[in-house]
Amino acid sequence: MFDRREGVLCVLTRGDETLTLPFDALPQDAREGDTLVHTAAGWRIDEEATAARRARIDGLMARLFEKK
Repeated sequence: MFDRREGVLCVLTRGDETLTLPFDALPQDAREGDTLVHTAAGWRIDEEATAARRARIDGLMARLFEKK
């Protein structure tokens, strides 16, 4: 997962693992929170996994901030 950008670098995380890469190694439209997959052709955004992850987080946020 694309965790954050630090200047010309980006930080990817998976569980407890961290990978730091040049930002220009990622797709131009990559943004923080995207799920990325490395292939022989380079990095690509996994649109389906990213959407599922964002939907899960939105659901958690809604439950956290729901009015009682």
